[in-house]
Amino acid sequence: MFHVGRKQTLKYSHMLRLMKYKKGAKIHAHTDHAPFIYGSCTFNLNNNYKGGEFCFFKGKKRLKLDKGDALIFPADFFWVHEVKPIKEGERYSVNCFLQSIPESVKQNIYRFVDVMMNNYKENKLDGKKYAIK
Repeated sequence: MFHVGRKQTLKYSHMLRLMKYKKGAKIHAHTDHAPFIYGSCTFNLNNNYKGGEFCFFKGKKRLKLDKGDALIFPADFFWVHEVKPIKEGERYSVNCFLQSIPESVKQNIYRFVDVMMNNYKENKLDGKKYAIK
């Protein structure tokens, strides 16, 4: 499902997250679109639960992940997904985002933008130059 040109954008993993879904837990329909993020990955760790299906396309495509199954899909606006409520047991998975630059570089970019936004203001006389606050 990835365009061949995106091959280089999936080199780095965002921080891994261990997810625990208790009975009744779910994740609402959403996308994983964000700057530098081009893919989403989930790895299922168990299968002794009921419910918790991964759903795409307003529930038209449902996937019951088995223990050890991995799912990688594009993180863009067309891939709206959700996890249906757990009916019985607990579901465990590991999730991460696949990105085009290392996390450290991404954090440096965000810090730079934050410094610029917090330390400089627009010059109201010409609207183009910036002055130190």
